[in-house]
Amino acid sequence: MKIKLTEVEPLELEFKDGSIKRAKFNVRCLVVFAEKYGDLPSTEDVMQDPISHMAKILHCGFIAAGDTDVDLDTCINLLNSDYGDLIAMYINNLMRETFASQLDEDGKKKFIAMIEKAELEIMGQMPT
Repeated sequence: MKIKLTEVEPLELEFKDGSIKRAKFNVRCLVVFAEKYGDLPSTEDVMQDPISHMAKILHCGFIAAGDTDVDLDTCINLLNSDYGDLIAMYINNLMRETFASQLDEDGKKKFIAMIEKAELEIMGQMPT
């Protein structure tokens, strides 16, 4: 088995008070998700409440990066803000980069197609 070791680029958010919080969407993020919220939801479940599910992923990303003082309510508020679509897009892009790098070319194409489809569906349900 071959594992590619690559640095995971964090998502950095600068808040009104000037503080910067970082979230990482790596394997640790998925472990934290499983510990806090159980199994990853199906696409159908995500479609029922996209902001809640994306907020949970964002929350776990903050924890994975060591920023444990950002709570779930803050993540929900961020995704409901004027920047919510942009934040969701960056999360999807960072997750795509992180996990697609571990797949062969065929697996990478399937994974990216699945993420892009889900991203389009979720973005269509995010408030504008």
